[in-house]
Amino acid sequence: MTNEQFLQYMQKIFNELLELQKLKANEYTVRNFDENFEVASKLLNIDKETVALSYLTKHIVSIYDCILHKRNYDKLHEKITDAILYLIIIDALTKQKQ
Repeated sequence: MTNEQFLQYMQKIFNELLELQKLKANEYTVRNFDENFEVASKLLNIDKETVALSYLTKHIVSIYDCILHKRNYDKLHEKITDAILYLIIIDALTKQKQ
């Protein structure tokens, strides 16, 4: 893959992430992107960033399992895009605190 092809691939993933967030926002939120994290935070008595980190960890474990055991590669892209989205969410949650 050339550098140009890689940049095009990154753009494709960024576009997928935007669409994924729109879809998830319709499913999990009414007003704010962090509503789901706020509710989980109160239920678990932890901060929203830790909630998001736990959701991210689930995807990291799945990615690890796919790669380590060389299986479910058909699900790997979805797990990776979900993990990237959670990293962005964690970044946004920490920005809210600043």
